[in-house]
Amino acid sequence: MSEAAAKSKTVPTAKRLGSSVELKALVLSAVYESDGIAPLSGYQLLAARHRTTDVGIVVIDGDFNRDAFKLALGEIKAAGLKTSRMYAYGRTGSYSGQGISFSKFEEIGVDPDAFASSEQEFF
Repeated sequence: MSEAAAKSKTVPTAKRLGSSVELKALVLSAVYESDGIAPLSGYQLLAARHRTTDVGIVVIDGDFNRDAFKLALGEIKAAGLKTSRMYAYGRTGSYSGQGISFSKFEEIGVDPDAFASSEQEFF
């Protein structure tokens, strides 16, 4: 595989399986009251935990697919949260299952293109 082909395959994956701090904050403020959640840092997708249910809230700037689900589940486990349920927000959601509550950005009034994608910082 050429070097250019390898780069073109890895860069979109990194962006698809990440989310900027600003986007996470925008989604959280659009959906939740600040006293109902505990924001978390240091994760690619996991943005916060719901205080009363101890359920993870994940934000992905891309498609919530099987790879994103597996990454989110790993981060939720690492944070010591309940793994039987999660709230996920993204551009699209091609993976679903019992315990996944997914909403598109457009459904919650969030415009992820408000941030420059070339300079996003992924955690």
